[in-house]
Formats: sequence, structure tokens, C-alpha cells
Amino acid sequence: SDDRLTEISGLAFSPTREGILWTHNDSGDGARLYGLDTTTCETVAVLTLRGIAAKDIEAMAAGVNVKGERVLWVADIGDNTGVRRSVSIYEVREPRLLGNATVNATRYSLKYSTPQDAEGLIADPRVDQLWIVSKGLLGGSVFAVPRPLWPRGVTSVRKVGEESGFVTDAAMAPDGSRYAVRDYREVRIYRGKPPGTLVTRLTLPEQVQGEAMTWTPDGRALIVAGESDDRILRVELPPEAEPIRDEGRAFAESIKDLSAEDQRDRLIETGYVMPHWPKPYGREAGAIEQLV
Repeated sequence: SDDRLTEISGLAFSPTREGILWTHNDSGDGARLYGLDTTTCETVAVLTLRGIAAKDIEAMAAGVNVKGERVLWVADIGDNTGVRRSVSIYEVREPRLLGNATVNATRYSLKYSTPQDAEGLIADPRVDQLWIVSKGLLGGSVFAVPRPLWPRGVTSVRKVGEESGFVTDAAMAPDGSRYAVRDYREVRIYRGKPPGTLVTRLTLPEQVQGEAMTWTPDGRALIVAGESDDRILRVELPPEAEPIRDEGRAFAESIKDLSAEDQRDRLIETGYVMPHWPKPYGREAGAIEQLV
């Protein structure tokens, strides 16, 4: 464990290096990212964002920028008192050499129609699309961030969905097919992009003020952490998901060399386009198959 990690509030696997998990503290630690070796759990890098006076960094995610480059997104979106006129998201490119460094970050300013306290950031793994999920005591909201982002001026986000209250983080699966939203007790898995279709709910391991979450790079599990808990935990998908995953991989392999039109026809014929629909239009997929 690293004594500097006193209030873990966000997690994201490195988009460019295998086996590196980035994390950050809640407000009070400045604009710093800590790179953890997932084999040893040792801190192997600390990135300080140059010239950034962080107010309340609550989330981070790995994704791509407008140029298609793999980047880290860092979200200074906390607002416990509901007074911020705008919030900020920072685009950070990992340095070529892993270690302690001060790096540049591109700032994007965002605003809502009314102030929101938010702790969830979702990044599409393939395009420069971001979503913010507000915390909300009685219920939160999902906001789409317009793309492309511009570093000048303040961009208004757009509400696209509702969420349950006390949302503390959110993350999209590496293949972009589903996303997860967590609170202090459970995680909800949705199919598709926000606002998606709720597939299932999973109870999370008990942690004091559990606030951080990300998917493993293979999409088989979730990694969770808390502000007052020095453990970083792996939450596996249900074991019955594995044969469904194998079947899906085999099907993908069988159509990979077909033309786009033939691939579409096979997806329709086999029910993969709308797996939750009844046969013969879909696969009558239950919660686990839709989750996978």
C-alpha cells in the first residue's frame, strides 16, 4: 500500500501499458495520478498535472481523444455545496517513460443548466465521447458531453438519462458494449451506451465509502476501491458467464472474414442484434448473457 493514497476516488487501467492501474485521491491532494503495478501493487509512477489547481477530482477514465489517440480523462467534477458555475475535464497523455513526471493536460470547461455534484465519468473506448453521472441524493442524472470538445470557452452538457441516487463512479467496458454504474452498495450493469438498458445488479464487497470502479482490460471483472479502505478489490462476473462468453467468441471468430453485409445478416439470423428479444427474432437472452 502507498500511504499517499488516503482517499481513492477514481481508477482506470493504462490505455497504453499493460499491468498499470492509474488512480487518484479525492479533493485535497492536488492534481496527481498514481500508477500502480497490478502485480506488486507498488506505486511505480506519479504524474503531476502541470499548472492545474484542482478543486475536487472525483473520477477518471481511459479513452481516446478527437485524434483517436489513447488518453486518460481526469474529471474535476465534484461539487458538494452546489456552487460551481463550471467544472473541468482534463485530457492527459501518458509519458513515454514510466516514472515520476510533471505532464501537460488539456482543460475542457463544462457547465450544466443547474450545478451538479458528480462522481462518475464514462469514456467510450473507441471515440471521443464522454458522459458524466451525477451523484444525487434522491436520484442522479446522466449527461452527455458534446463532441468534439474545444479547450476554449465553456461547453454545455446535455442530460440524456436518469440514475439512482448516491452514484460514486461509472465505467464503460473495454469493448464498449456495456457500462457499469456503482453506489456504495451495488453496481448496475447496462447494455449499450448511455442511456442504456439495465441488465442486472450485483452486490459489491463491503468497503467504507466505496467510490472508485473500473473494468479489467479483458472485461471479465470490475476493480473497486474506497476512500477509507486501502484494499483494491476484484469483483468477478458470475461464473455462469464464462460458457456464454466462449460461445460469443466462437461466433465472432466464425464471421470475422465475412463482408460487412454478410456479418450483419448472420447477426440478424442468430439473434445477436437484439439478444433480449424472444426467438426467432432474438436469443431470449437472460441477464447473464446480456451482461456478457
